[in-house]
Amino acid sequence: MKQPRICVIGAGPVGSVLAVHLINAGHAVHVVDVRPDYIKAIRESGLQIVGASDNYARVEYGHTAIHELKKLTFDQIFLCVKSIDLAGTARELQSLKLEGATYVLFENGIDNEEILAGFLPRENILRGVINYAGMVTRPGVVTMTFFNPPNFVGHLVPEAREKAKNVSALLTEAGLRTKYTKVIRKKAWRKTILNAVIMPISVITGLTMGNIITHPELREIILTLLEEFREVAKMEGYVFKDHFAAKAIHYFVRAGDHKTSMSLDFEAGRPLELASMNLKIQEYADRHGVPCEYNRILCTIMKGLLIHRDGLNGASDAG
Repeated sequence: MKQPRICVIGAGPVGSVLAVHLINAGHAVHVVDVRPDYIKAIRESGLQIVGASDNYARVEYGHTAIHELKKLTFDQIFLCVKSIDLAGTARELQSLKLEGATYVLFENGIDNEEILAGFLPRENILRGVINYAGMVTRPGVVTMTFFNPPNFVGHLVPEAREKAKNVSALLTEAGLRTKYTKVIRKKAWRKTILNAVIMPISVITGLTMGNIITHPELREIILTLLEEFREVAKMEGYVFKDHFAAKAIHYFVRAGDHKTSMSLDFEAGRPLELASMNLKIQEYADRHGVPCEYNRILCTIMKGLLIHRDGLNGASDAG
């Protein structure tokens, strides 16, 4: 059987873990990242994963720009960029006019697949929901903080069902257990809700997930946010049962005692993914007339923190 030709765009924690597993499964993987120091380190020393997983792979193909892929062909292209960078990445990919590629969106947030579909054919797009996380210790080295399998992959249109099943099998065979699902949007809402209840609190307090969950008052805020978001999701047709909150708390406990990616981004002065998480949920809440006051307050505080960090430009950074 012919081995698939694979490209991973984004060498942060998600993309690096993905690339290492695929390479070690015997696939030729091209890694793209706009940060020259990342690609230089990856070319010279490979990719190393430590922590929850201990893995290493040499990387034969590293690129610092998408246009370097122009004369190449791929079966799957995994987009592991931040949601704030998705539109620009999609525009560049559209300009390449790659034939036969399936685009797998491997990032957090709600409605990101619709952004991608504004540039590329829907039948070539798959949506992934990732249940692992990590942090870049230094270029080429990623600490994998947790993996609560499975990941999920689904399609936007029925014609892409077999593609979604094939990618799920590909990832599972590479050691990242992944399930095909017909309800990928519901899975994306669920994961985004989990991120949206804890990430901003980690930014505001500077605490780890473990510290937040064991703090009684902060835990109560999380439970209130979970209930708000559950009502918003219900209006969109995504019903989460009464034990959803208990399962969410269990997920956070299993994730371990570390800072969230949004907290690390804030401390490093990077843009935050509020627009595809808390602000997106608030948009749906307002559309349906669902009171979502804890989240509204949270968004306002986050905008204030970004203005304090970045000046008035911080307001646009928050969406």
